[in-house]
Amino acid sequence: MPKDLRTVPREAIIDPQDESIIDMGLRHHLHNYVSQEDGDGKPTAYRVAKDAQISPNTIYKLTADAEQPMSWTIIGKLCSALNIQPGELLSYEDDG
Repeated sequence: MPKDLRTVPREAIIDPQDESIIDMGLRHHLHNYVSQEDGDGKPTAYRVAKDAQISPNTIYKLTADAEQPMSWTIIGKLCSALNIQPGELLSYEDDG
């Protein structure tokens, strides 16, 4: 295969540091589904990470920042682990 042949067009690659991506207005509400204190009836971050097969550090980062970008793969795994729909996890908030 030639070196310059790409399988993904350059413009299709999303850079998480690109502010235009972060400022799209998409927010996630993972913090609503993860326990913040004992006895609130929600699973712990560790339990969600284990059930979703995601790193606990990723879950902690996501629960700390609702604007933290996440991939479709992560969204799918979280929805499956938490038994929710993407619309329950994500919302659009117009910043303009």
